[in-house]
Amino acid sequence: MTLRKTSGALCALFILSYGALNAWGTWGDIVEKMLAFFTITSIFFVIIALFGIFRGQLNLKEIELKIIACSFPVITLLEHVYPLIKYSDQKKDPDWLFSLGMDFSISVLVFYILWSNLKKCQ
Repeated sequence: MTLRKTSGALCALFILSYGALNAWGTWGDIVEKMLAFFTITSIFFVIIALFGIFRGQLNLKEIELKIIACSFPVITLLEHVYPLIKYSDQKKDPDWLFSLGMDFSISVLVFYILWSNLKKCQ
């Protein structure tokens, strides 16, 4: 049991510290730093969920999968839209729409895979 708690604590420490380091290295205000933190943190949980589906094992609870599936597209959208609104007076990068489209398409695909797996398990 001690090994299980230690591995869980180390996993949380790695995920949170990597997210914090990413947020610390991000230029911008506190909202952009928080978005950078939640983006990296959510990507770790998405990888865990997708790997569990790949292996055929449910290593997350149903409510956890729902939270991951719903929050990932929202965080992806906020990550692209917030700087666009905040810096609206500046010239936009011509590739921002392509980048948003690719990231959002992938996040919707992740949502679909996770949500489909939830429906199969019920």
